[in-house]
Amino acid sequence: MALEIAPGAEFRLLHVVHVPFKGLLGSRAVLQMRGEREQHVEDALRKDFHDLAETLQIEPPKTTVLIQEGEIHNAIRQQISDTHPNLLALGTHGRAGFRHALISSVALDMLSDPPLDVLVARA
Repeated sequence: MALEIAPGAEFRLLHVVHVPFKGLLGSRAVLQMRGEREQHVEDALRKDFHDLAETLQIEPPKTTVLIQEGEIHNAIRQQISDTHPNLLALGTHGRAGFRHALISSVALDMLSDPPLDVLVARA
């Protein structure tokens, strides 16, 4: 949706990860897991964005992929503070039950006290 609205904009794609059982793994294992996962996520995000631009018949936008470990609400707010974007675009899945409550909590948090203009699109 954001790409349709602002095809010439610069996009910063933020993916926040949680490494399960991090305390039980050695630092080498954590670094290896994180490196492999980050490259996979970055490649997938760039491909999806390129494919979407092609579908919309526009030039692929300039994108920066940011992958951060931590808690999603804090990571989003920190990126907003660091980069001062014009728009925060969030995707939410149409899932039911507990998982839906977790996913939509990010959108609800940002909409309940919006730090800037927010676009929420249901995938």
